[in-house]
Amino acid sequence: MIQDLLRGASSVPQATRLILRDRTLLLLSLIPILLSAALYAFIFQGLLSLMHTKLLTWTALSGSSLLHDVAGFLATALIFVLMSIAVFFTLVFTTSLLASPFSDWLAERTEVILGHSGSMPFSFKRMLRVFIVDLRKTVFIAICALIFSVISLIPILTPFLALITPLLIALQFVVYPMSRREKGVRDTLAWMKKNLGACFGFGAVVSLGFGVPVLGLLLIPTAVVAGTILFCEGKDAL
Repeated sequence: MIQDLLRGASSVPQATRLILRDRTLLLLSLIPILLSAALYAFIFQGLLSLMHTKLLTWTALSGSSLLHDVAGFLATALIFVLMSIAVFFTLVFTTSLLASPFSDWLAERTEVILGHSGSMPFSFKRMLRVFIVDLRKTVFIAICALIFSVISLIPILTPFLALITPLLIALQFVVYPMSRREKGVRDTLAWMKKNLGACFGFGAVVSLGFGVPVLGLLLIPTAVVAGTILFCEGKDAL
């Protein structure tokens, strides 16, 4: 079990080295990163504008005393932080969904480098299939996240959330080599069950990385490559 956990965790630095060594992987990785950066900039600009508006409204309604100004700033800052956290976790999945065609190419190129599979001809049908699988996966994860958020309100069940989150993160990125084989979320979950320790180790490292905002931008393509490496080296790789 420990060996599986270490194998899953080591797939992330292995993916980083692979991307830096291969020019095609590096170029394909830039697209999700730029897409993530654009989404972050657009949404956080809106949050900052909302924060400024709320602060001006609070000041206008409450007067200009120092106490009211400080209270208004702290309340608005708290709302901003909470909304930023929500946006951060939403953007991870949204960016992954929008970048699914490029992530599919990343997974394909990774398999070619590893000698696990040959390249496939470009096909809009294939791109659509990958997008649909990614959409189903994102909806499934969103439903699970909502359920587990409710569960987290019960203190005794909070550790359960810490155990399941890395597996949801792993599902987010292991699905690409599966979708290339016309396998959906159900087949991916079955494969993850056979490689539970490795998937948990991989998901734990990636989820920790996503906790650092700037690093989160860079980690999405790395996680796709790492998830593909994990699949190729896992048990019962198709």
